[in-house]
Amino acid sequence: MNLKAIIIDDEQGGINYLSSIITEFVPNLELVGTANSVNEGLKILLKQKVDIIFLDIEMPNETGFDFIKSIDRSAYKIIFTTAHSEYAVDAFNVFADGYLMKPIVIDELIELIIYLTKNDAVKEEHGKLVIKTKETIEAISLEDIIRIESEGNYSTIYTLNRNRIVISKSIKQLEENLSSDLFVKTHKSHIINKNHIKRYVKLEGGYFEMSDASQVPLSRRKKEEVLNLLF
Repeated sequence: MNLKAIIIDDEQGGINYLSSIITEFVPNLELVGTANSVNEGLKILLKQKVDIIFLDIEMPNETGFDFIKSIDRSAYKIIFTTAHSEYAVDAFNVFADGYLMKPIVIDELIELIIYLTKNDAVKEEHGKLVIKTKETIEAISLEDIIRIESEGNYSTIYTLNRNRIVISKSIKQLEENLSSDLFVKTHKSHIINKNHIKRYVKLEGGYFEMSDASQVPLSRRKKEEVLNLLF
């Protein structure tokens, strides 16, 4: 199945060039929209299912970083396309999935897309979370998973024996593979195992203290829903 992509760039020439090389050299990407501004890009996301966003940084009125603040970062792979190398550190800080310098080199684009589409495979099977990476296949008992924390398109699974497993899956993708009877999403970046909750603390906006002594926040938006579900 093809991945769906959009391009957000205030320069039409940049859009035309990237569109042409995607069409010719990256057949597993389907370009479903282009935009010349942050606002136009946000409107496309309301109408289209999108997997990958090619995002310029310097645009009139708002920047690519402003765009990222307006979306659910875990739902998309973000590839910055820019003529400015000085933004590389800022891109790293927002967990960008790629940083392509203009003019875009075709081989670099192809290599990046190949890398991004070779994700770890995850599924729940016989009471275990089975994780297949390029190097290993791990089967983790669901009961042993204390919590999961996400940063962009990467997630860290914290287990009972204090192991940490980092995989290239977003919190949204993991949520789809975990039983709602055992796990609950408390925040856009956190999933917890109900059986590992020690207590709920109402201070500082509210957080859960887990069996490994970690503290997991409960977002205000989900507070009523989660507390009614658990207590």
